[in-house]
Amino acid sequence: MTGVQTCALPISKFQGVITTSVTLKDISNFLSTLAIRDNSSVLLMEPSGLSIAVSKDIPLLDSNNRRIPAVNLNDPVFSAVSKSFFEITGNSRKGIASEFPLKVDNIKYLVRSTPYHGSHGLEWIVLMIIPESDFMSAFYSASTLGISFLAVFLMIAVYFSYLIARQTVKPIEKLSILEIGR
Repeated sequence: MTGVQTCALPISKFQGVITTSVTLKDISNFLSTLAIRDNSSVLLMEPSGLSIAVSKDIPLLDSNNRRIPAVNLNDPVFSAVSKSFFEITGNSRKGIASEFPLKVDNIKYLVRSTPYHGSHGLEWIVLMIIPESDFMSAFYSASTLGISFLAVFLMIAVYFSYLIARQTVKPIEKLSILEIGR
């Protein structure tokens, strides 16, 4: 059930929201909007390893409507990322923000984990998963653009240096011609 329940007071005496419920599907839909590109993903899980939401359309509940542990999700990347996260952080995973590389099916990924500590005792782990090629392509395009600007700047600098040098040499050449003519 989703929705908001409010107290049965007239609107002019409205005090606030009493309860609200958010479904796993709502959170997953929100996470899918956070993905940088189609290849990047977000995994949200509890410190115990139970999945809360993912940015892809995969089931988070088993046939008995129980949440699936992140290591058992029907996605090889999410399973490998959560398994690697637990191997890296061990028992101290609650408040750890970390970054680590991972290779799944010959594709390199960069993973960033960030703990979320909300009010009312919520403790979640947010794992942002980006293929290294997507991350590096942005870096390479910025590098290429920077090198292009540098090359253009150097050509302009050489051209203006030549013009300045020519203007500086002209009076000296005239003086030397006059000196030779004497």
